[in-house]
Amino acid sequence: MRRRILVGLAVVVCGAVAFTATSFASGAAQSKTTWKTKTIELYGVQTSFTFVDTDGSGPLTAPEDLTAGDLFITTIDYYDRPGGKKLAHTEGGTCMWLGNSFMSCTDSLVFPDGRVFIQGVHTPESLTGTARAEFAVTGGTGAYRNVRGEMLEHFDSVTGTETDTLTLIGVAG
Repeated sequence: MRRRILVGLAVVVCGAVAFTATSFASGAAQSKTTWKTKTIELYGVQTSFTFVDTDGSGPLTAPEDLTAGDLFITTIDYYDRPGGKKLAHTEGGTCMWLGNSFMSCTDSLVFPDGRVFIQGVHTPESLTGTARAEFAVTGGTGAYRNVRGEMLEHFDSVTGTETDTLTLIGVAG
């Protein structure tokens, strides 16, 4: 009796091992997507800007008029170089004023083959153009569905333009 139980147990274990090995092999055969790192240089031109006074304290006439929670909503067209080919656009990036010249921002860059979502904080230095803002790439859709990475933005507050370096890890290719 004991021998039959051991033989039966051995058959079950061997079957489980064979099933697991087959599952791994079939999964590996199905995964033909290759992932790569892609760096994109972007030249952004602000196409719209809206200020939302969330507490009703009045119009924005100077930076000191800002109060915590006020929102900036912008749209930007991105090109491969000034006056060059349009590569992407945003559909309403939102930055919330946190106070002390800090803004928390989220946005999505819309490319023909998918979207890239970013999130980060503007500092006093990045708002005046003396430093780059750093944004995390938090995900994407389409060709960018598994991406992570960062976007470094240098904003020119005089012209309303920006120069960005978008580094994406995990782009389908």
